Amino acid sequence: MKKKITISLLMLTFLFTSILFAMEKQMVTTCYTGPLPVPKKAKTISAIEAYHMLVTQPNTYLIDVRTRAEYQLVGHACYVKNGKVYQAYNIPVKFWTTQVGKRFKYRKVLNKHFVEDVLKKFKKTDTLIVMCRSGDRSVEAVDLLTDAGFKNVYNVKYGFEGKPMAYGMPKKIKKLFKKYSPFFATWKSRLNGWRYYGLCHSYKMDPEFMYPPDVE
Repeated sequence: MKKKITISLLMLTFLFTSILFAMEKQMVTTCYTGPLPVPKKAKTISAIEAYHMLVTQPNTYLIDVRTRAEYQLVGHACYVKNGKVYQAYNIPVKFWTTQVGKRFKYRKVLNKHFVEDVLKKFKKTDTLIVMCRSGDRSVEAVDLLTDAGFKNVYNVKYGFEGKPMAYGMPKKIKKLFKKYSPFFATWKSRLNGWRYYGLCHSYKMDPEFMYPPDVE
């Protein structure tokens, strides 16, 4: 009798431990994100869907609305179509300033000429896919474009780098993640962005795709 009880207890302990392990593993590997802003009119797509559209559909272009520094130093998206390598067009929706805000971070200001800059390169009937770092600024950008009359505008959810895996993660799990994972606080700990899918990206600066006012 005692032997049966002991075996039952061991089985329950094993089951309970397995469930906890599975839950902890799920916590570590799941992307914990806060709610992203939602475009007013534009459709939101994933990075992999954006890539598919770029290589299969005519008159479809990728706009990177990050700052010049991010575009150059972090790298930017590219794709091959009809034997030619295309890069994302860099048209910042916001610029860095020299003003220091909360947590000693430099502030950004809206590019007042953003729509005008886009019109220098594209028609309002072109299909424009808009990307930023992680999916926040791109929503601002697509709203400006749709308000200005652009008809076919898409927002890339989670952007170029993706959302941090540790964002919103329980403190205990985040502490372990930071302690043991070499991916903590690196781009490899970001999920669902352009680089997460292993899509083409480059550090090459091509005047054709750089911010127009800088190369005119």
